[in-house]
Amino acid sequence: SDEDLGRELDIAKNAGMFSVRIDIDWSVVEPQPGRRDWSSTDRVVDAIVARGMCPYAIVTYAPAWARVATARDQPYARPASPDAFAAFAALAAERYRDRIVLWEGWNEPNITTFFTPLPDPTVYALMLRATYRAIKRVQPDSVVLAGGMAPAVNNGTNISPTAFLSSLYTLGANRYFDAFNVHPYTWPFLPNDLSTAPW
Repeated sequence: SDEDLGRELDIAKNAGMFSVRIDIDWSVVEPQPGRRDWSSTDRVVDAIVARGMCPYAIVTYAPAWARVATARDQPYARPASPDAFAAFAALAAERYRDRIVLWEGWNEPNITTFFTPLPDPTVYALMLRATYRAIKRVQPDSVVLAGGMAPAVNNGTNISPTAFLSSLYTLGANRYFDAFNVHPYTWPFLPNDLSTAPW
């Protein structure tokens, strides 16, 4: 509800938070091709901005009709077309050009969970290039980040953040992000638990 949203954001602001991460979820905005509903995203972005806080937007998650064919039934499958994903990112940048200047291209592309059927630095590099260019055309002064990488090890299913990032550099994709980020999650373990050392 608006009341719950306001309460959560007020608590965050009072705790000293400045930036609030929000998904600009393509699968929510455009579940059917060409039929877009931005209302749920508008509501959250407006509430963040109204409190003088900074929305940090992750453009992510392809709708079923735009997912890679081999994983169409998976909610976090990668998009079939980097250009189609970038076109959506450009629409988001245009819509929120006066409210959002921090953008991230996808979420945790180094793990299968969020880049089904398998993480692929080459595919992601193409996606990132198209997305970076699309957002920068609309908002030249925006900051575009590479998708935040999840804790992981190289195991044939996932790719460690350092290996994934090294691949992006080898591919020249470092020209298509202003910064990269890593999600330093350890849950359900404490950060000082030695069992988490490999990842």
